[in-house]
Amino acid sequence: MTPSVPLFNVSDDCEAVIARLTRHLADSGFQVVRSFDFQRARAVHPGCTCPHHGMAECDCQMIVLLIYLTADRPVSLVAHGHDGATYLSWGEECPQAEELTQTIQDAFSPTLRS
Repeated sequence: MTPSVPLFNVSDDCEAVIARLTRHLADSGFQVVRSFDFQRARAVHPGCTCPHHGMAECDCQMIVLLIYLTADRPVSLVAHGHDGATYLSWGEECPQAEELTQTIQDAFSPTLRS
């Protein structure tokens, strides 16, 4: 598996970040598909403890978005959220990273943190 490539952090809940980001990318002409959702996957395994907090109840979330630049192969964006912050990273090296990163930053410029 290829390690993720960090982008930046947003001081907001993961679901709110993904909703805002999905809208912004769609408005910018990209097709976005939510391909994985940790909380939905975890829901089918009752009693599963959180890998971050070690508890059954937590606010951890991991969502993978597939962003289609063309009709070809998409790029994946991973959002990992917990404790009121969301950490965004590319799922793999992204040849279009500069253009897409700027588009993503435009959606969150007032709430970014390092």
